[in-house]
Amino acid sequence: MDKEEKKMNFSEIDTRTIERKLKSGEITEEEYKKYLDSLEECSEYDTVDEDALIKEAGIKRNY
Repeated sequence: MDKEEKKMNFSEIDTRTIERKLKSGEITEEEYKKYLDSLEECSEYDTVDEDALIKEAGIKRNY
């Protein structure tokens, strides 16, 4: 199998599947770390406004 065939979109794979693929050798730790390093950090959502999320979701509190 050539390198191009081995590429996969890690963002669409459940973490349990990634762990299984790492254990079986289907992907390497290096490939997975490279993918993780390529992800952009998001500082825009460093805090969560719980009240805004609840309001947006249409949830009514009983207290």
